[in-house]
Amino acid sequence: MSAVVKLSDNGVALHQQDKLMMTQPENKIVKQESPQPDENIVHLEPADGGWGWAVVAGGNLALGFAAMTGPCFGILFSRPLLAMGASSTTVAWIFNVSQLLSQWSGIFGGPLVKAFGFRKTGMVVGFITALSMLLSAFATSPEFLYFSFSILCG
Repeated sequence: MSAVVKLSDNGVALHQQDKLMMTQPENKIVKQESPQPDENIVHLEPADGGWGWAVVAGGNLALGFAAMTGPCFGILFSRPLLAMGASSTTVAWIFNVSQLLSQWSGIFGGPLVKAFGFRKTGMVVGFITALSMLLSAFATSPEFLYFSFSILCG
């Protein structure tokens, strides 16, 4: 998908259908000569290759599932943890430590994103989170869940 913008002789975007088309520096610009000698037509390619809406949908889906973890944690893990001999306090601590570390991870996330970029950081964090959920599914003790769910996922 591309937008068409008319440029003046000095390269400034002109109004098209009463709207000023603005560009971002990372957009690909392809100039084509217009039949009229005083105007050029520019096709703007999206910086994300047109996948922006897929990223938004995926992000909303991931955040929706992450938000449901909190209210469901006690329901999903209480019975297995109580069968392992854990107290209700231990069940609460496992979830709360995970939430604490999740909120504090922003302190480290910002510098990591600046150093390595959004994509690399997101892929590594996504892999660690998926690994922690997989390990948590096979937990045999509350102490292992402290590691796999609270620390690794948090």
